[in-house]
Amino acid sequence: ERKFFRVPEWRRDRITANSAYLPIIVLTSNSEKNLPDAFLRRCAFHHISFPGEETLARIVEMRLPVFGQRRETGLVREAIEFFLALRDQTAPRLDKKPATAELIDWLMMLRHSGINPEKSLVDQQAIVLQSIAALAKSENDQRNIREWIESRRWEEMVKIWKTKQ
Repeated sequence: ERKFFRVPEWRRDRITANSAYLPIIVLTSNSEKNLPDAFLRRCAFHHISFPGEETLARIVEMRLPVFGQRRETGLVREAIEFFLALRDQTAPRLDKKPATAELIDWLMMLRHSGINPEKSLVDQQAIVLQSIAALAKSENDQRNIREWIESRRWEEMVKIWKTKQ
């Protein structure tokens, strides 16, 4: 109502809007917490769909340039397919779907764990199993993913992915 706000972390007195315009405030939410109805009545909503395979590949390349190298491409594609299978419930049921940040963390963990980018994830199951904590935060989700991988059902999915390429 006074057309200004403060951000204590910026150590500025206040940020003031031009008096000729009403300020617009953009908030983002992953819908994990419910906001009060009175607040929501004053909001306009815009839903941003979760990125697809190509967009995720570009995000990975931008955030982790080492994965943009030619020899890493197959590993990244396979990892993204695996990640999307977890999100799409093609794989085990998860209480919390992993987000893009978890994909980035998982790829970094795979790399630091010695994953060979020239081999399939299926052929490096031990490293993948060790890295599940980067994708799934709850013990239950981690167990479900491990059981799914160990059941060899994910190998069948990888074969399907490879035929799509």
